[in-house]
Amino acid sequence: MVIKGKPTILLVDDEDLILELLEAFLQELGFNILTARNGREALDRFAETPSDLILLDLNMPVMNGDQFIRELRSKGATTPILVVSGHEIADKSLEAEVVQSLRKPFSYSALVSSILEVLD
Repeated sequence: MVIKGKPTILLVDDEDLILELLEAFLQELGFNILTARNGREALDRFAETPSDLILLDLNMPVMNGDQFIRELRSKGATTPILVVSGHEIADKSLEAEVVQSLRKPFSYSALVSSILEVLD
């Protein structure tokens, strides 16, 4: 696998175990990883350090994935979003804002393939 540069990925999920596992896995593959546990925290992280890709869960407390997408896009950010969730986007008008989605549970190989496809 060839990763150009060292892309930064923002992982957004309210489940600590998922964040920890994906962070370790993706760092080992050569990505810079930022994490957030809800949409509000993710907006703050993104404002501090813009990312090359956002991996986003949808069902989260404080600010869910739909709200996050709407808020991020209202600020003019065009960063690709890959939804990794057991849920579907509730607001169908936001589907065009997502480049791909993976249903939980997913395999690491499917995740890596999706990431590389989006970043290529």
